[in-house]
Amino acid sequence: MTEYYEKAMLINKNLEFTTDVAGSIKSSDAIFICVNTPPKADSNGVFGKESDMKYFDLACATIA
Repeated sequence: MTEYYEKAMLINKNLEFTTDVAGSIKSSDAIFICVNTPPKADSNGVFGKESDMKYFDLACATIA
């Protein structure tokens, strides 16, 4: 895995890490959203089959 990381970071320079969310969104051609989607708890506190999409929704709102 190190080989691919080094190629992306050092040779191709197409992978970077930043905390400038707004600037990165403006300069991007594509955005991949990778967030946690844990199972959603029902009203009894039991985890069901639905995913909790709050982090995905927040990411979409930030991008929009």
